[in-house]
Amino acid sequence: MATRSLRFSRCREKFNSAVYRLAVGEGDVRNRLQRVYPELRRLREVEVPPEHWQELSGILHALTAKGPMLDRDGSPIQSAIEHTLGRMRNSTGRRHAERIYRLVSEFNYSYS
Repeated sequence: MATRSLRFSRCREKFNSAVYRLAVGEGDVRNRLQRVYPELRRLREVEVPPEHWQELSGILHALTAKGPMLDRDGSPIQSAIEHTLGRMRNSTGRRHAERIYRLVSEFNYSYS
């Protein structure tokens, strides 16, 4: 198990940082989600335990589901994360933050 724990150490670092930022970051939950998204997005599939990859992918997709906001010429005026979170209710954002918390809790339990 120690080898697996070392293999996923970058994942542990990113997950725990995300939970910390979600818990104590400034702004409402949507602002905090926007700040943790880039960190989680940088994780590659090989860095995440296979049993957690699908949930992480689902969370990241949900945070960008609306896609970028485009002007009439098709040029982006807002990124997908900004556009999606800007249209998201705070209660929905809270549910996504809760999903991240559960994912990290399961990961930490499995790889402690």
